Amino acid sequence: MGKQNDREHTAYCGLWCGGCISGNHELFETARRLAALLEESGFENYAAYKATAGKNPVPAFLQYPAFREVLSELPGIECSPTCYRGPCSVSVGCTPECPLRVCVKEKGLEGCWECGERTSCPDFAELDSRHPELRNNIECLQKHGADDWVRHRTPVNIWEELKKQKG
Repeated sequence: MGKQNDREHTAYCGLWCGGCISGNHELFETARRLAALLEESGFENYAAYKATAGKNPVPAFLQYPAFREVLSELPGIECSPTCYRGPCSVSVGCTPECPLRVCVKEKGLEGCWECGERTSCPDFAELDSRHPELRNNIECLQKHGADDWVRHRTPVNIWEELKKQKG
């Protein structure tokens, strides 16, 4: 992923949109380009032929329709704009009605990292339980500010962590 503006890609809760699959705009642009190239080349017909024909058939190509369906669904999980710009993608769980987003804005804070009630906040605790990187993010945000904290954080991608756990 290319260089991103730290503040613009920092959610009000302290998550970094640039570290989320749904915030990886390069991924979605590549998926759109791939879908267009496959369509332009008539790959659907080629896949159907190659799945069973010739000396070296590729049976996996029988799954091409399912692959195209997944590819066509990808744009629906892209989060754009970011939480900070809002409203963000409801398909990934980030909503304009997010209680943390609403609370921060009502209090006139830049983010949860400025809130003295964060440690007793049930909404923050719930989010923290699902995002192991959040505590590190909050510390970096408090120390370096929202405009220059990302390079100081310890990146954690929950999907990579799950992949490691499965071995």
